Amino acid sequence: MDKHRHAQVELAEAVARELEAARCAGLKSVVLVAPPRALGDLRAACTDEVRALVTHELDKDLSRLPEHELVVRIDELLRQGG
Repeated sequence: MDKHRHAQVELAEAVARELEAARCAGLKSVVLVAPPRALGDLRAACTDEVRALVTHELDKDLSRLPEHELVVRIDELLRQGG
């Protein structure tokens, strides 16, 4: 695995740890939005308990969207049912 790919996997693992901590603190549901490969890495890194909290997923890179547009896109996803 090259350095860049290793860093991608490490990021997914770090996010998964944060989601697990949030679950332990009472998180009840989560929406996952990430580019396809990152979303796959995140799914693999999450515990079964965290995966059970996932209500919606979107395999797109929305990181360059302005905040107001991001809110619109997530709202659309939630209204469509994932």
